[in-house]
Amino acid sequence: DPTPRLPGFRDMEVHGNWHYRDLPFSAPGAPAPAPETPNALVILREFVDALDEPYPLAWFLHLAGDAHQPLHAVSRFLKPDDKGDRGGNDYALDHPARNLHAYWDNVVSRENDMTAIQKVASELLQEAPPASSVANLHFESWFRESFELAVSTVYKLNGPIIPEDYDKRAVRLGRERVTLAGYRLAAILNNRLQ
Repeated sequence: DPTPRLPGFRDMEVHGNWHYRDLPFSAPGAPAPAPETPNALVILREFVDALDEPYPLAWFLHLAGDAHQPLHAVSRFLKPDDKGDRGGNDYALDHPARNLHAYWDNVVSRENDMTAIQKVASELLQEAPPASSVANLHFESWFRESFELAVSTVYKLNGPIIPEDYDKRAVRLGRERVTLAGYRLAAILNNRLQ
């Protein structure tokens, strides 16, 4: 059954292509398609001026977080006829997450109960990012940062097994990105909703 529409929401659709802005990470000779539209960057720009309304606010919060997850900013292309790995969704893992994208979506915490989530949130509040990073409120650069991290770190995995050292680096990077997203969101909300 469809989710009942909430007050102030124009729809309750998933809008799958809103959750990412995939820049191509292409091997020589592989395709390098432009990002599809609409995408997360387009929607962030559209909704930033309407944060006093429930629908744009809910989407803006979600998509700002997505922009900081490296695999929401990239699709890897390896050969000439490649369709891309859809941000790691088609990179199979021998792991409970089953694919690289799902692994990174849950890298900060694999717990689902509110007590565990609040504990992680309290820890992250103590890990304030540099003020210069927080001050970067340009949405396109958030995706560029995530893309560069995908290339330099995320895709350094060789095969379907997550080694312990990779997992430790991933958790550290995931925590940094979630914290940075939170601080940047706070700066935007404080500015826009005064």
